[in-house]
Amino acid sequence: MNNLGKINTMSPLTWAYIGDAVYELYIRNKLINETNMKPHKLHIECIKYVKAQAQAEILQNIYNDLKEEEKQLLELNKNITKDIIPSIKEFTNKNLLPLYNISKEYLITLVNKTQLFYNTIFKNNILNVDNYFYNITIKEGITSFFKNYNTSYETDNHLINLDYNPYLKITNLYGIEYISKVLEYLNYENIFCSKFNYQDILTNYKNTPINLFEIVFKLSLCVDISLIPI
Repeated sequence: MNNLGKINTMSPLTWAYIGDAVYELYIRNKLINETNMKPHKLHIECIKYVKAQAQAEILQNIYNDLKEEEKQLLELNKNITKDIIPSIKEFTNKNLLPLYNISKEYLITLVNKTQLFYNTIFKNNILNVDNYFYNITIKEGITSFFKNYNTSYETDNHLINLDYNPYLKITNLYGIEYISKVLEYLNYENIFCSKFNYQDILTNYKNTPINLFEIVFKLSLCVDISLIPI
């Protein structure tokens, strides 16, 4: 079977999966070429175009210009969706308001707790380094997140692209839970680095998108090993 034959056997959901990635890449490229926005603002603007509601409106506007095979693919996807609708209706007929209120209260509490941590503890441990990626994330990106995060809408969205990430990878967390864990890890890293003469160590990493803790940590290990008598 040739490549075209394989494509034609894919389910509409698979088409949608890869299509979302292609469309988002197109939007990102367009915004980068036509604006001078910083990364976290680019991310917020991109969401306006790639979210489901925006895609549905665009599809409605271009529907008459689609080829017949493209329209058939859309109709096939609608038929698949019809099989899911009864389950969705059964779910939505239940009273979910108490669960929604509990979840929202949890998110509001976590936002307030994380913001308090950022303003009272985290800021006191920020490294004084001339690294663009570190500073744009710590001083602007995180602030932008707290300003734009909504506990009632798209709560799993980070809203920002973190140009600087903790050394330890964070998985299976989203939205405020993800940002809260990022700040926790970065705070530990900042405290560790502050125990060393980190400014001299990091002099050559002004515009390098690398984790600063990783550099200090590995160099400190090298020093310890070199001091071990042979």
